[in-house]
Amino acid sequence: MFVNREKELDKITKMIDDVSEGRGHVLWIEGAEGIGKSALLEEVRKICLFKGFIVLYGKCLEEVRRPYYGIAEALKYGNLEYLVHPEHSEIIAIYIIYHKKGLLMAKREKREMPDADIFASVFNAVQKFVDDSLRMIDSAAKSVEGYLDVLGYGEYRILVFRGKYVDIILVVTGRESERLKYDLLVELNAYEESHEKKLRMWKGENIDTDELLQNIEMLVSRDKAISTEVDVENIMKGLHNLSLDRPIAILVDDLQWADVETLNTLRYLVRTLKKYRVLFIFSSRPIRGASRILRHSYTLFERDSLIEERMELSNFSEKDTEKMVKKYYYPNTFPNRFYSFLHRESGGVPLYIVEMLKTLEADKTIERFRGAWHLVGDVESYSFAGKLRSILNVRLEGLSAFERSVIEVAAVEGEVFHAEILMEILDEEKLKILRALHELELFYRLIKKENNHYKFVHKLLRDLIYEDLDPELRREYHRAIAEALLNMPGKNNLYDIAGHFYMAGDDRALEYVEKAAHYCAEKGFHALAEELFMQAYELKNDLNFLVDAAEQASCAGMVADAVRIYEKILKIKNNDEIKRRYAYAVSETGDFKKAEEIAIESIVGMEGMEKARMHGVLGRIYALTGRCEDAIPHLKEYIKYAKMDNHIRDLSEGYRNLGIAYSNLNRLEEAEKCYILALGYAEKLGDSSLISSAVLDLGTVYSDEGYENKAVELYKLSMEISEADRDKHGVSVAMIDIGLAYMAMGMLEEALETFLKCLEIKEEIGDQVGLSWTHCGLAEVYERMLEPKRAREHYEISLQLREMLGDALGAATTHINIARLKWLLNKKEEAEVHLNRAEVLLKNISKNTDLIDIVLERAKIYFLSGEIHTCLNILNEPATEGGRYMKYECMLLAGMELKEIPPAPTDKSLMAQYHRILFLISHNDDELELAIECDKSPLNRAICSLYKKFFLDEDDKYFDEFSAVYPAILSLRYYLEKTRA
Repeated sequence: MFVNREKELDKITKMIDDVSEGRGHVLWIEGAEGIGKSALLEEVRKICLFKGFIVLYGKCLEEVRRPYYGIAEALKYGNLEYLVHPEHSEIIAIYIIYHKKGLLMAKREKREMPDADIFASVFNAVQKFVDDSLRMIDSAAKSVEGYLDVLGYGEYRILVFRGKYVDIILVVTGRESERLKYDLLVELNAYEESHEKKLRMWKGENIDTDELLQNIEMLVSRDKAISTEVDVENIMKGLHNLSLDRPIAILVDDLQWADVETLNTLRYLVRTLKKYRVLFIFSSRPIRGASRILRHSYTLFERDSLIEERMELSNFSEKDTEKMVKKYYYPNTFPNRFYSFLHRESGGVPLYIVEMLKTLEADKTIERFRGAWHLVGDVESYSFAGKLRSILNVRLEGLSAFERSVIEVAAVEGEVFHAEILMEILDEEKLKILRALHELELFYRLIKKENNHYKFVHKLLRDLIYEDLDPELRREYHRAIAEALLNMPGKNNLYDIAGHFYMAGDDRALEYVEKAAHYCAEKGFHALAEELFMQAYELKNDLNFLVDAAEQASCAGMVADAVRIYEKILKIKNNDEIKRRYAYAVSETGDFKKAEEIAIESIVGMEGMEKARMHGVLGRIYALTGRCEDAIPHLKEYIKYAKMDNHIRDLSEGYRNLGIAYSNLNRLEEAEKCYILALGYAEKLGDSSLISSAVLDLGTVYSDEGYENKAVELYKLSMEISEADRDKHGVSVAMIDIGLAYMAMGMLEEALETFLKCLEIKEEIGDQVGLSWTHCGLAEVYERMLEPKRAREHYEISLQLREMLGDALGAATTHINIARLKWLLNKKEEAEVHLNRAEVLLKNISKNTDLIDIVLERAKIYFLSGEIHTCLNILNEPATEGGRYMKYECMLLAGMELKEIPPAPTDKSLMAQYHRILFLISHNDDELELAIECDKSPLNRAICSLYKKFFLDEDDKYFDEFSAVYPAILSLRYYLEKTRA
């Protein structure tokens, strides 16, 4: 029943109309159980269908643990299952046609051709199809997304991709994926751009098409090679293409039961599709009392500003209750006390009101005669004090013994259940069971039929029936359902079988839970894999299950969970490998102080390769905390033992970490040698992931040496290796380095585009650590592009993520970045708060080197604020190279003389400051040009512009523009005017 939600429905209807006109919307509905969330979504579904939307409706179920279940059900409802598991195409023929004259430019046909006569008719159909369909296309379709049309011809599909000059015609078997369609259209667009001059005037002469044909075949082969459990990118591209034709409504109910993969996919779809004609409406119980998974996911939705509006459904008032009854029991002669009774006993929960009315109707306490409904019994004799349980018990009393058995088995299977399972377990003829289901649906109104299954009218009904079952009988039903699933083709689902055997307490549970856990780990469903390994440990006290659970927790980014599991293992068994893993996991949380203590305490009693690996962990901790000289002997010890035992993987990882330590010490030649050795061992191992990482590390050496173009080449090579492996994590890691390199070269637009693409991938794969880095990169780009508001937003998102992940070092770094931004905006008190927080974090994790950064940041703001003498006082503390050069510059601005010209810095990031110092000594404006060449950021440009104005009396237009955005720098201008006077 739907009633009394007109206000909410009006608001949603306006959203629906907005989406029809091209503006996407995202709504999250919250409310307690039985409050009417599902009923509201059902009304929205009807309205969307009436208005011509493609409707995708999914409902998450508590008892279903399958990854992607909620989104898969929604796509299944809209007959879009092919987006979840795309088929792969086989090429029969490729034709390249110059569509202005209809001339065949090139063709490539398979040797295993069908019968020649049949194929000739196929090609004739292609030509007629192209002529007819392309005549109808207007010029607006000539974008990179292009125009695509499809013709079915027997067992073949003919795909037409139209460009500005050229059409690609593919004859294929199977169904093409959305990714393949997109990639082919991009390839066509690139070909036309590179050959535009020839294509514009083409009259039939030879033109190179070999590369285009080869690339088409490569794209089809690559698409066929992809084997993911669920292709999220394909789903997104498919929905985007469909939304160009018709608006889409994605409605997902009961997200409190959603799996991690469904929640991550929904967040990715919202972020990528919300600007198109797509309406997203999600419902859940109140977030405050929801599962950790949903609370975490909701935080991410809010963090990225993906939820436009929240709608909280409240209980009915007595007036609402009366209105509801009058709508469905009209006309009636019910007295006011009847409405008061219903409201009092139900608490204003719509589901309870409905179930009470059904009970009163079934007991003939209310009856319809003489054209109206009447109260004929004494309602006060009813006691519904136990709310729904009492109501349901009254209604279940009328069931026959067989109907009771049917509803009990159904409740054990779940909120959604199947007639064939009932037949298998109850061993009754099909007709008898179908009759019972018919009675339960139409007379008792406990269930309803949907497509090829049944479901309870509300989850609460199922839960109460399940809870009231005798425990022993409940276990037997679970066992029987698991056995039935084993014997039923198409329903042999590993997760369901494991779950039912587990609930039955059956000895076979361990076998299937373990199988399901390993399957999830292999497919990358790490959160569910962790849960299943923990369940396996509960069934059998095998510590290997706990180790696997901790590893899966780490892979899922839930490092705190991994730490807790390792602590649990160590309480049971003292194990060197676990100690090492434990120390590493603690370091991943950013608590380097604790990680170091664990490693130092544990390494004393260790021997052999585990001792060597613990040296590796210690070396990594020291390198990450800036104590690189301390790191080197530990990493060399690690490598020494790895060589003795010929542990190739350890050698690759050891040399890589040693390279990082050398790189941080600016010993770049030694770093390069280490990275080359790491790459060699990775190649020997044949591990493309390690190869990609080693190539990336080599790129950082070139970057540190100032060869950013060479660095970008290596970063792109690393990205290509990861792309060939379909490793989206590796691709996105390389993209972060590419974005940073572009930023260093002053190519801010390219950096921005790279980081935004990276953000999409990180969202898709749910990499929270990577997202924190990407948002930080975006913030820096926006800061340099003089967009402080956007910069602040991304810094704050990065900070939220790092705090949530327990990354103390990352959080401290981001606090420092935000402080700098606040100071530039003249918000000094807020800036101090962030620096103080950073200081506390860094002290807690013994990151003393970064504490110097805080001192330098404070000095920098006093410098920008024109308080040069205060800045000089602060700079008496740090003995870093950066501090010395800043001190030189401040002394010159304060009118002091330097005893000697400082030497050029070893750190290339200080070269701009060095050239500014030389300018202040010589007043040679060539030095300022060199300073700008070294650092193209707006901040450096502004300072150089300011120096020119006040020391060479040149135009300060750029400086005025900069100070309008970052007002703090005005103080430096006033100070210079004063000193010059």
